[in-house]
Amino acid sequence: PIDNIVGIVCERGGVTAHVAILAKALGIPAILGAKKITEKVNDNDDIILDCHSGLIYHHPTESVIQKFGEMIESTSNGDIKLPKGDTKTTDGKKVTLRGNIALISETAQLEQYGAEGIGLYRTEFLYMIRDYLPSEEDQYRIFSKILKEVGEKGATIRVLDAGADKPIPYINTTTEDNPALGNRGIRLLLKRQDILKPHLKAILRAGLHGKLKLLFPMVTNIGEVIQIKQIINEVENEMIAQNIEFSQDYKVGLMIEIPSIVFALDKLVNEVDYMSIGSNDLLQYTFAADRGNEQVSDIYKALDPIFLCVIEKIGSFFKNHPEKHLAICGEMAGNILCVPFLIGAGIFDLSMAPRMLPNVKDIVSKFSVEECEQLLKEALSLNSVDAVTYLVKEAFTSKGIKH
Repeated sequence: PIDNIVGIVCERGGVTAHVAILAKALGIPAILGAKKITEKVNDNDDIILDCHSGLIYHHPTESVIQKFGEMIESTSNGDIKLPKGDTKTTDGKKVTLRGNIALISETAQLEQYGAEGIGLYRTEFLYMIRDYLPSEEDQYRIFSKILKEVGEKGATIRVLDAGADKPIPYINTTTEDNPALGNRGIRLLLKRQDILKPHLKAILRAGLHGKLKLLFPMVTNIGEVIQIKQIINEVENEMIAQNIEFSQDYKVGLMIEIPSIVFALDKLVNEVDYMSIGSNDLLQYTFAADRGNEQVSDIYKALDPIFLCVIEKIGSFFKNHPEKHLAICGEMAGNILCVPFLIGAGIFDLSMAPRMLPNVKDIVSKFSVEECEQLLKEALSLNSVDAVTYLVKEAFTSKGIKH
């Protein structure tokens, strides 16, 4: 029961691990990668989690308890002041800010924090919170509620991304030596069309209730995209034959999270309506650094000039294809230090945890596109994460932005 959980501490994992994402969705403070914490803490010990600094206070003193108590009392969701109107750069470029959600209960946060629809609905949590395969009707009911909530603002529904750090015991039945590089995402679904087809039917049927975008994860090559489109066509024909109503006005997109896609953009761009950068996995696969392994967290850095070069390459490609839409839905989109570089790369559709939206909106409003482009150009000439971090923080300081 969620009401019984006030905080989570794990010895393993990082900020993009799915335990962290689910905790964020539920509004539960969580710190991951706290080595040997279970050897030090006993039942009934007092603990304070400072998730902003990543610190754990074990047996906090009275003065520390008082300090945090005052801080908690002075901070509430009611204190959030959202800038009104569209999110625009200082030179008038519109930037669309959407919300990432994993649970239907999070839709209430979308309006609260000013989201322009859902940029990523993670369907895997619908499967992970059960010990059985949800039926097509179960899925249809939930997807319909979500699409009704957002209406014309729209929802991007990512099809089931099971595997790796999101194992689902009743689906992932084979033990793999390296599951992150194994049978996950669309690879799994193409082999399990008994799961994929009812899943797609539920999504397409629900699409009648709002503006729908379909998003496919872990796509590796054009062959998989062709298979996906064939299966969608089969699913539509089956529903037509059964006189089942479904949306015929939706977009099909794929996630850019495997480096092979970055080198095949020219082949894939005409096969889909849009693409969305999944920065969590793209970062993981670019550096061969497990996103949930704290031992390599020093390698897993979005502000590495090498990774910014990857982002710039993607953005440059889409600048030459304005008829196709590009978004980003990984944790990078909600990181205020990354935002100017994303805008500099020509990415103007950012999706993040709803709570991050006000801060990101504020950052966007302080920079021009030209300034962001120049920042990115300078960052690409640097050699380290520290140098890039210093660069962007200096830019923030010059504009009076706290960081």
